[in-house]
Amino acid sequence: MLDELRQRISRYLDGWQTAVLSACSWGRPWLIPVQYRHRELEIECLLPRWAELFSYLDRDPEVLLIVRSTDAAETSRWLEYRGRAAVRNAPDWTVWNLSPEEQEQPQDRYVVLRITPRRIDLIDESRGWGFRETLDL
Repeated sequence: MLDELRQRISRYLDGWQTAVLSACSWGRPWLIPVQYRHRELEIECLLPRWAELFSYLDRDPEVLLIVRSTDAAETSRWLEYRGRAAVRNAPDWTVWNLSPEEQEQPQDRYVVLRITPRRIDLIDESRGWGFRETLDL
């Protein structure tokens, strides 16, 4: 049963490349849209260095990533991914398809965050109000 849920979550993550990343600091939520990639259930996000959210992760690395379906037929489906974020040292920048600037390197503009999951909820209200499948890790 758990392996089946893991596969469903991984397939859901395959379908999209953008999400909303949020963190909370000083009692305020910080949100930013991000690109993401995943390997099984571990996610990496591309975050601009100018984002205020980045500066608060040292204090509290707990984040929430929301991956919402943009398919018109699936508007009542989304994924909530809770975990701990850490800056990835020496990421593979080629997988992010960044257009090279003349004198700027990707690491001057972005950081890659690796998010290790603690809890993943796959919500599908097309199957009933509040229907959710939860994977606690």
